[in-house]
Amino acid sequence: MVREHFRAWASKNLAARLKADASITIENISWKPATFTARYQFCLFIDSVCLESLDHTGSVNGLNFPVVKLLDKEWPGPDVSPEERRKLVEQSDINDFEIPEDYADEADVGWMYMPLYQYVEWYDLICHPSSWHEIYVRPPYVSGGDNDEASLPGHWRRSEIKSD
Repeated sequence: MVREHFRAWASKNLAARLKADASITIENISWKPATFTARYQFCLFIDSVCLESLDHTGSVNGLNFPVVKLLDKEWPGPDVSPEERRKLVEQSDINDFEIPEDYADEADVGWMYMPLYQYVEWYDLICHPSSWHEIYVRPPYVSGGDNDEASLPGHWRRSEIKSD
């Protein structure tokens, strides 16, 4: 749902940025160069795991940094109906740490965790079309992070489940 909203926003925002007296029309814009900037290609998405990462930063066996999700607008996703997609979203809301089983065979799930402190560096880096595949790390792992299972985003949820 976030991706669909972002796609709609990006399209409307770009059209609204054309000057009223522009000689080029929105239909004639070369969309790939115009929209492949970080502003129109990727959105930051903050879910409950990202919010919780603020509380678990620096704790014993915790993250060294808070995280946000970086969402790729162009990710095609699994070939599912809107109803099935809603179900997947609802399942992932129950436990954001887990990747829904339907995505298990997908190398790229369309989003990744990004260390918040690297936002500016990544914003510059992801302006290049091939950069997503160069920096992509499948969740729950974090690019540039200590990928020990005890320090992954959401690891505290697994600890809570085991202790119950």
